[in-house]
Amino acid sequence: MAKAMPQETVESFLGRILTDGTLRERFFSRPSVELGRLDLLEHERDSLRKLDRVRLLVELLAERLDPRIVRG
Repeated sequence: MAKAMPQETVESFLGRILTDGTLRERFFSRPSVELGRLDLLEHERDSLRKLDRVRLLVELLAERLDPRIVRG
């Protein structure tokens, strides 16, 4: 089985963060533990560690709002 490229791993992990509440909770509680399980370069781990839970949730909510009530 071929090893995933780091970018594919990052994209897959971000997708799982958005869709898997259990993983999201574990990640924001112990980011270093969860990121240590992934085959990533150190700068990719650093970038993912900097994810802001509140901002992520606000962005997700904003995307779900009816476009007629949202400004650019």
